[in-house]
Amino acid sequence: REREHQQLLMLNKIGEAVNQSLELDAVLNRALDQVLELMRLESGQVRLIENGQLVLRAARHVSEQFLASEPVIPMGQCLCGKAAQTGQIVAVEDIGKQPLLANTACACERFRSVLSVPVRTADRVVGVIHVATKESRAFDFTERDLLMAVGQQIGVAIEKARLLAQLRK
Repeated sequence: REREHQQLLMLNKIGEAVNQSLELDAVLNRALDQVLELMRLESGQVRLIENGQLVLRAARHVSEQFLASEPVIPMGQCLCGKAAQTGQIVAVEDIGKQPLLANTACACERFRSVLSVPVRTADRVVGVIHVATKESRAFDFTERDLLMAVGQQIGVAIEKARLLAQLRK
């Protein structure tokens, strides 16, 4: 029950964070900070689909080399791209045990466990939340469901921010 209580508090905090502003980058940065803090994770990124590709919009605790190597990811490429393309969670407990992932930016950054979750609006995937840790970690179903709920909250905030930007134009 305590864990469920903490997760509900997390969803509430993230809901508050994403609703404090209609400025998209502020929303993404606040939400990412909350996710990392409350899930006790080291690193994360938020990427949004722009012109059919995933564009990095917020990042925490990654190297300059990582940022330079993947400012844009094609749909379907790497873990983020697969989550965005399929609309499904992609979780890897230990990248070191996945030979096909040996040359990815995540492996080069020495991440061991990663979780990529689609960010959704009511009718489509609009981006990905990608979190990682340098320790091996299995993300349980509760954590996955929680991050999916966060992805939906961020999706709603993205739609609000985009509608506001259209109104201003």
